[in-house]
Amino acid sequence: MKKLFTILSAVLLTFGLMAQNTGAGTFYMSLGNAYIPINQSNFFTGRSAGIGYGSEWVTGLTVDGDDDDDNGNDYWDKNSKSRTRNFSIGGQFGFFVANGLLTGVGVEYGTMSDYSYSEADWDGDGRDDEITSVSKYSSLAISPFVKYYIDLGSNSLFISSSYTFGTLNNSWDDEIEYTSSPDEDYDDESEPYKTARLDFGTGMAFFLTENISLEPSVNYAFNTYTQEREEYVGYNPNTGMDIYDDVERKTKTNAFYFKLTASLFL
Repeated sequence: MKKLFTILSAVLLTFGLMAQNTGAGTFYMSLGNAYIPINQSNFFTGRSAGIGYGSEWVTGLTVDGDDDDDNGNDYWDKNSKSRTRNFSIGGQFGFFVANGLLTGVGVEYGTMSDYSYSEADWDGDGRDDEITSVSKYSSLAISPFVKYYIDLGSNSLFISSSYTFGTLNNSWDDEIEYTSSPDEDYDDESEPYKTARLDFGTGMAFFLTENISLEPSVNYAFNTYTQEREEYVGYNPNTGMDIYDDVERKTKTNAFYFKLTASLFL
């Protein structure tokens, strides 16, 4: 009987520890992955560093609101495919304003260094030259969010939404080591992108204790990236100079990604 009582007590204690703590007045903190995009090449693609996995594909591209140039050529071919995978890390901080209803703000940060190397005969002497390219990316964003937990006993189903805004930057260094010509080195950085993202997600909160949970979720996002840049518009025969104009380049993408966070309820 004493042994049975000990076992029952342990079981009750376990369920007690797994009780949820999502009532009004509870503070919330989490650390995990969050989708963070990073610019690369002419069309926008997304990457980031940290924990997490996702995929993003371009769905539209406009310049000053137009989706084609003066010759009627589309900036983005709907039959084209541009996709990338991303890794990221972020934290969220919030407060339960009512039972199950959480509001707060998230911070997302990502960095990446991209290295490539190739050999080709660029100077035409019959011997391969060495081409090295290094790109560095960084992104910082703030994301107010709202999240609602639905009690399922010892665990919870949740739905969430957030609006994210921030900036991302890209710099690169390209070097060509010729076999019979002077070496060349190019380095530059792009104008920063302004980012905006509307995000929806759903997942489960698995409570390991009353105050700690693991929260996997699937998420879908609508993204917009805006960049001020100079575009080539023509040639002036009177001055012998190329003509450039300041334009607003806007890229729209959709993203589907998996998210995993470790959360603390206080």
